Amino acid sequence: MKKKFQLQSDKIAPERQVELVKHQIKKYMARERRKPLPKEYNYWGFTCKLGLDEESLKELHANEIRREIDKIAAQGKDSFFIEINSVAEKFKPKSATDEL
Repeated sequence: MKKKFQLQSDKIAPERQVELVKHQIKKYMARERRKPLPKEYNYWGFTCKLGLDEESLKELHANEIRREIDKIAAQGKDSFFIEINSVAEKFKPKSATDEL
């Protein structure tokens, strides 16, 4: 998904508009997770980029999206651009050497 979201609306309160945007993103990610996985993979991962426009995108973890949207809304910005791609991944258990 590559999309520019508006955080300001003529008909909806700004706080409510921010929550609607977050909900749309959450629904998209849930829909992607329901897709069938290729045989050798265990779960869907996501590569996420967020910025005020396409040129200022920065990579972030999927769990940080909501926090970043709140920061953008607190700055008074009226829109942002997000790019989310689903990637089939294979779970790799941690070994004893990884914990050191």
